[in-house]
Amino acid sequence: LSVERITRIAHNLDCFTDLPKNDQNNLLKENADLLVNLRGAIFFDSKKKGVDQVLISMGIDDLQTIKTMFTPLLKENSMKHIDYKTFNSIQAVANPATETRYNFLQTKVADLITDDITTILVTYIVLFSVDFCPLLDRRRVERTQDVYIRMLERYIYSKSSRGVACSILARTLNAVTCLREMADIKKSTGNQPQCQCEAVKVV
Repeated sequence: LSVERITRIAHNLDCFTDLPKNDQNNLLKENADLLVNLRGAIFFDSKKKGVDQVLISMGIDDLQTIKTMFTPLLKENSMKHIDYKTFNSIQAVANPATETRYNFLQTKVADLITDDITTILVTYIVLFSVDFCPLLDRRRVERTQDVYIRMLERYIYSKSSRGVACSILARTLNAVTCLREMADIKKSTGNQPQCQCEAVKVV
């Protein structure tokens, strides 16, 4: 489901759909795991209440379900936080040290991505990451990513003093490195999204 939503997000960007089909496919294949991990970090953020987590996981197509099934919970504010350890218990357990590392990275990303605008901009920065991607128009993709990095920079600098903003920007961009390591961990343990190549293929 997350991969499908990521694909829909990409297809709503002219700067993505204007790329060669081969480049679209390769960007999604390589970066979808990172974006799924970004969504997971936001979902499992310990600062979020259970109801907020449910709302995050649903899209506009689920509004009726939200109204009928979750209105009582919204009113009562009674749904407990869904933590990653409990959720992940249904999957194969990896090496405890590996799980600890993954959980640390997930928590770190959640702490670095502090608001919705930052989330959106980091999503686009990751989507247009050229790392490990065979691309026909690599320079164009790099320029597009640079645009979103500059937007993130302007946004952060608009909220804080120059010295503080410089540090925040560096830490926020470091979230991409964390997401890359999280994706590598998932691949090494065999827990990456299933049928990814088929799900993201652009036709």
